Amino acid sequence: MKSEPQLAERVAGTLFGLGVGSAIARDGVGSDAPIARHWDANEALAHLTAQELLEDEVDLQRLVRRWLDWYVSGERSCPGSAGVVLEGLAKYQGPGGHRSPCPGLDALAWCLPIAVAAHGSPTSLVSGTYHTAFLIHGDEQTAWAAVALNVAAARFLLGKRDFIPDVIDVLRTNGAPQFLTTAIRRIPFLRRSELVLPGPRAADVIHCVTISLWTAHHEPSFEAALRWLSGSRGHHHTTLAVTAAILGARDGASAIPPGWLARVAGLEMVRQLAGRMVTSFNGATSSAGSGA
Repeated sequence: MKSEPQLAERVAGTLFGLGVGSAIARDGVGSDAPIARHWDANEALAHLTAQELLEDEVDLQRLVRRWLDWYVSGERSCPGSAGVVLEGLAKYQGPGGHRSPCPGLDALAWCLPIAVAAHGSPTSLVSGTYHTAFLIHGDEQTAWAAVALNVAAARFLLGKRDFIPDVIDVLRTNGAPQFLTTAIRRIPFLRRSELVLPGPRAADVIHCVTISLWTAHHEPSFEAALRWLSGSRGHHHTTLAVTAAILGARDGASAIPPGWLARVAGLEMVRQLAGRMVTSFNGATSSAGSGA
């Protein structure tokens, strides 16, 4: 029987999964797809979040400067909603609670490293995720959706599988929108055919979180889950990225097919970042079941 992955492998799986999901969203699941030359926006900005979390004290103003420095460096393209979000942050000069006109899926990816940093500290997990996601998109729906995703990721990082009661408890205790709590409650009872719908819902944060957590709850295989999702109609590219990250937190890096892993840009740099996070944040072991 295969042994359960340890924290180091789960953390690596989370960061690797984000890159693998992004690569599959971009190029498909074929083994002949090219190795990415650069990180996409979700990968790069999540990595910058991780670097800020490794500082002695986290500063949201400095985090925004990290993001904006990357954006204006001219070294990477940043199409779509991520560019709109960063333009808004630049216009409002950092944390200002501005409301982005784009869907909030970017925040789900950019906030994932907070689950690693606070996987054993429920209060810090909820507070840090909520405020960072609200900074990015300026709306409660996005902020609580990011919290739901990160609570699930934290449970997996702690080696737990039964995450839905903890997610519901955090949302209920902290007065999150009822429709989000209801969506999470339905996950164990949803059939796959009821899940992925084409059209505008594909870019909705509630839809993204529902797909990601449904997949983590129902699909036992990392590879099979990503092959199914990449071939289904109605998914958003960020949904693939965050779902792969959540499955990586659950199953560890060894569950990712080597051919997919090889397509991740800067793989060794990501490996080193994961190692630094394990060294810094491997002290908390409490349950992620309580709120802020």
